[in-house]
Amino acid sequence: PNLKNLLHDLNSAAEVPQVTCVVADGVMSFSMDAVVELGV
Repeated sequence: PNLKNLLHDLNSAAEVPQVTCVVADGVMSFSMDAVVELGV
């Protein structure tokens, strides 16, 4: 949930560019759930 919240907050902020890519490996496989859900 923390990564999902971070990505959502970053993509909602007008003063920073949107996140368009996340590099993940086997240790960070949980990140794929957040990326797919948020459409990154």
